[in-house]
Amino acid sequence: MKKILASLLLLLSLSVSAQEISEKENQDNYLHELIADLVQKEEITSDPVIILNEQLLTTEALDTLSISKFEITSYAILKKEQKDVENKFGKQGLNGVLMVKTNSFQETVSDEDYLAKEDVLYLIDGKATHSSMLKHMDPETIAKIDVLKDHDSIAKYTDDKVNGIIKIQLKKGSK
Repeated sequence: MKKILASLLLLLSLSVSAQEISEKENQDNYLHELIADLVQKEEITSDPVIILNEQLLTTEALDTLSISKFEITSYAILKKEQKDVENKFGKQGLNGVLMVKTNSFQETVSDEDYLAKEDVLYLIDGKATHSSMLKHMDPETIAKIDVLKDHDSIAKYTDDKVNGIIKIQLKKGSK
């Protein structure tokens, strides 16, 4: 009787451990699940711009992240139909923009600021970006900065009414 009871307890504990491991794996991959769910609901398309705690994520960085659903405090979606999405986030912004905030985040830029009209166009290696992304750049990765103020130079890059363009060229191998 003791052997049967011990066997049942062992099986029960193994089952609970396996379930806990499965739940932990699901929690660790929650950001990927969220993106897949939003793609399925057609709120974004594949390869959206992802901003985590005000930092633009690359695909490589996203693949290495492990964020549980309990860490995410909020998220917002900007669709391609929204004004200035392409101007702020480049062509990839047409796939949608997912802005995620986690428990560890200290807000310095509100979601509305991302869509606020900027009078300067910021280009990093030729891609338009929001000015708030600049504060996260490592100055050591910058090879060159050009400031364009004349209308003819600005017209080469955009039809939008901006007062200038700041072109940042990164060193080779920097992202």
